[in-house]
Amino acid sequence: MRRRWIHHRLVWRGRRPDVDDVDHTTWLGLPDFGDADDAFGCVGAIAVWLVVGLAVAGLLAFVFPALMLVLDVVLFVVVVGGGFVGKVVLRRPWTIEAAEIATSRAPAPSREWKVSGWKASNQAIDRIADHLAAGVEPAP
Repeated sequence: MRRRWIHHRLVWRGRRPDVDDVDHTTWLGLPDFGDADDAFGCVGAIAVWLVVGLAVAGLLAFVFPALMLVLDVVLFVVVVGGGFVGKVVLRRPWTIEAAEIATSRAPAPSREWKVSGWKASNQAIDRIADHLAAGVEPAP
């Protein structure tokens, strides 16, 4: 007993390769240079494998780090773009912080204000700096 997902049976209608159709003289598409007891065949096989090894080493040494660099740049652009969208397009508030300069090891007290918009935050920074310079408590 079984459950079928479709109403009819699927039958493979393609040509089934015979075992004799497969060429066993090559592996990974590399040419057969003869037996190991043949001097040219052995040297040719070693040369081919040396070239394949150098190609793989080149991929690992140059292409893979270049792909990682591209991935890092793309990730950086996505993160900065997301921050831009969050702050500017969606009007997320900017945090304005005013802190005293610490003269000892004790942390200096600070105040924070949340202001939406780039232009409004620039105006708030100027207004808060003027109030603090005059010794007046800035309004929120």
